[in-house]
Amino acid sequence: KLLISNQDELSIHFHQLIESALFFGFLTRVKEENIIYLIPTNVYEEFMEQPTEQQYPLFLLALAHNETVSEVLQVQLNDPIYDNISREMVYNILVGDPNIQQESLSSDEIKGIANNFRYWFLNIKKMVLVD
Repeated sequence: KLLISNQDELSIHFHQLIESALFFGFLTRVKEENIIYLIPTNVYEEFMEQPTEQQYPLFLLALAHNETVSEVLQVQLNDPIYDNISREMVYNILVGDPNIQQESLSSDEIKGIANNFRYWFLNIKKMVLVD
């Protein structure tokens, strides 16, 4: 869920949402005659056809097929303390991802993604790995 309090934030969050959907394989970008189209993929179609309770596991499965996401999660599973070394490992994995290279993200933007992965990982761990 996105909480938007002003128009500028809406633009930023919309852009981030679209970029995330592209990165995780739910959308594909096609350019024809200098017009860019965003097309839902089969992964998205399958996701939308599932009942709500099945969407989250399907979402996680789709993400696990992304090599970068898988590597980042492995770092976090194997290193429960998210210190400077593991943060740098995640950063280096992200820098090597072709999608991130194509977007020409700044170092700070990539660091932001690395931090978001950590928060996301902790939320998944809390929901899936019940103590």
